[in-house]
Amino acid sequence: MDVRDGVRCCLEKEVCIVDESALDTESESEEYEESHILRTQVTTQTNDFILSHWPFENDAARNAYLDRDLAGLACLCFPFALDERIHLIARLFSIVYLLGEIISELDDDDAEECLGSLKQAVKGYWANRTQAEVWMLCDLFDEIRSHEYLMVDDIIEATWKYLGLRTVRRGRQTKREDRPPGFHGAFVEAGVLLPLHRFATGHMVDEEEFNYANPRLLSGNVGS
Repeated sequence: MDVRDGVRCCLEKEVCIVDESALDTESESEEYEESHILRTQVTTQTNDFILSHWPFENDAARNAYLDRDLAGLACLCFPFALDERIHLIARLFSIVYLLGEIISELDDDDAEECLGSLKQAVKGYWANRTQAEVWMLCDLFDEIRSHEYLMVDDIIEATWKYLGLRTVRRGRQTKREDRPPGFHGAFVEAGVLLPLHRFATGHMVDEEEFNYANPRLLSGNVGS
């Protein structure tokens, strides 16, 4: 078996696990077996970190975030992620989702300014660490970079695309046919999942192989 066949075999195993997550399960323990083995630990650590630092407006906003179970979704999407990386992916799901929610509430000019400020901050042009939304994102990308220097730029660019979609779609939410997809679906549309898969597994799989092996993941229905 050559390297390409080996990577494809690994990917096919991963999509089988994700596909099975759509089935009704008899118990919570069975559901957890179909996601990353560290799901409970990762979920607790991620939520504790977010709740400790993110400036939620009120308890309702905190509860809405928790109800999303974004760390759990990350573990469902990447059940074979390296143990030392899955918590970073779960944190990225959470932070990027929350930033998208902020941007979706801003008017056009403010949304573009917010996105521009985030881009400058990630490039290193930000000295003020009093804004948690900013330093949490910057620190996250720095941690990802410490694991995979060559992969982080693709993750960052896909993140900007996702946040840009939140900006573009904001004014069209009242039209039924133009309602934005769910968070996972928007991640698929923005192309976030391929660079995250590469980071999660450490394999530089190409787009064709990734798409072939992950129809369920790319359907946007994982965890729904």
